[in-house]
Amino acid sequence: MVVDDPKDLPFAPDLLHGQVAIVTGGGSGLGRGIALGLAAVGAAVAVTGRRQARLDEVAAEITGAGGRAAAIPCDIRDPEAVEAMVAAAEAALGPAGILVNNAGATFTAPAETLSPNAFRSVVETDAFGTFYACQSAGRRWIERGSGGAILNITSTSPMTGNPGRIHGGVGKAGVDSLTKSLAVEWGRHGIRVNALAPGYTPTAGVDKATGASAVGLEAGVPLGRVGTVRDIAWPAVFLVSPIAAFVNGAVLVVDGGKWLSSGRSFTAASPS
Repeated sequence: MVVDDPKDLPFAPDLLHGQVAIVTGGGSGLGRGIALGLAAVGAAVAVTGRRQARLDEVAAEITGAGGRAAAIPCDIRDPEAVEAMVAAAEAALGPAGILVNNAGATFTAPAETLSPNAFRSVVETDAFGTFYACQSAGRRWIERGSGGAILNITSTSPMTGNPGRIHGGVGKAGVDSLTKSLAVEWGRHGIRVNALAPGYTPTAGVDKATGASAVGLEAGVPLGRVGTVRDIAWPAVFLVSPIAAFVNGAVLVVDGGKWLSSGRSFTAASPS
């Protein structure tokens, strides 16, 4: 999501000028889009994930557009690796004030066939990894007295259930609880913690993990279409920006209303 024309920006291009952001899972899909959105409004961005080549590509897009970026590989399931990643990001770009926890994992499998290792791997990536990153950043912000903004990417599965991907639903339920608890616990330190639950947004990673495609899914969305990366990236930017200075502990659903069963029923019962 490269913004070539400033008129395409929904926010001022200097909204996050002087801020340093860390985006986990920033090498592709929604993470890449969020990283580029943050950079488009002035933030220096450290993208992290497991594939160095993809991270390098995103960092190059940002620096090619005149921004500052760093590409830092990390497995967020490893707390020592997360601590080293945050330290490396700050060494490269300066003290971070924004953390976006986008890294996650899922795949489709009936619950009765899941192995303990498969279940553990997804929950560790989603819930444990999010906690490790929050803790590493939060400790620094509390020590400095600087405050900060955390955005955790969750899903609607804790609200609706997630048959076929129960492991992902459990991991994201942990993310939701973590978000609300930290919002209360760390609010006194000037640290805001929010979450964003995107609806189905076609990306290569999502489609591969879930087996989904946009074909036929629009009918289940009250707005009549599936999401785009921009649909998710700009609300993410909003939530970590000063515009949302009094938003704390919220879970913002961005899915065109799909999660609301009443919306689907009304749409189905109403004439076109």
